[in-house]
Amino acid sequence: MAKLDSTSTSCLSCIASKKLYNNTCLAACPTATYTSGGICLNCDLTCGSCTGPTQLNCTSCSVGYIYHLNQTMCISHCPDTDIMDTGLLQCWSCLPGQVSYTGTCTACDNSCATCNAIMFYNCLTCPANRTLSYNICECSKGYQETGYSYCEAKTTSAVTLITIASIINVCLCLIVEPMFKHKTNLLTMVSYLQEMAYFYYVSVRFSG
Repeated sequence: MAKLDSTSTSCLSCIASKKLYNNTCLAACPTATYTSGGICLNCDLTCGSCTGPTQLNCTSCSVGYIYHLNQTMCISHCPDTDIMDTGLLQCWSCLPGQVSYTGTCTACDNSCATCNAIMFYNCLTCPANRTLSYNICECSKGYQETGYSYCEAKTTSAVTLITIASIINVCLCLIVEPMFKHKTNLLTMVSYLQEMAYFYYVSVRFSG
C-alpha cells in the first residue's frame, strides 16, 4: 500500500490510480507537466504540453511561442526565411535552394545554391563552378557565363586559331611561297594572320 502523510498536500507517494504532483495525489497530471514513474514533472517553459523534460519533447507550445516543424521545438518567432502559419501557430523551413517569398517557398536565383532572398545578389552559398563574392555567385576562374545563368569552361577557340595560323604559316612557306614572285607579299600576309590570331586570343582570354 502506498504511504501517505497525514495531510493530502503532504503525500510522499500515491496509490496506483493517482499521480503525485507537488506532494498531492491527483487523478491526472496538470497542464504543462508529463508523467514519469507515477510522478508529474514540469515541461520545459516553452512547452504548453509535452512528453519529456526538454524543448524537443513539446507537443504544444506555451503562450507567446510557435512550433517549428523542422526543429521540432517551440520558438519565440519564425525566421524570416521560413514559412509561418498564423492560424496553426506553426513554422517550417523551405527546402535547400528555396526561400520564403510572399508566404510561399520560392526557388533561389539560378546562380545561388542557397539564399536569403530571391535575387542574384542574395546568395549564401554557390553551386559548382561559381565563387561567392559579396553575396553574388560569380563564375570561377576559367569559366564564363552562358545565356542560361550557368558557368561553362571558357572556349579554347582562340588557342585553336593560333595553332591553325601556325600550320597555315608552314603550309604557305612550303607550298605557296614558290608561286609568289615577291616573297615580301607572302610574309606580310602571314604576319597579318598571326597578329589577328593573337588579338583574338587576348580578347577572349581577358574578357568576362
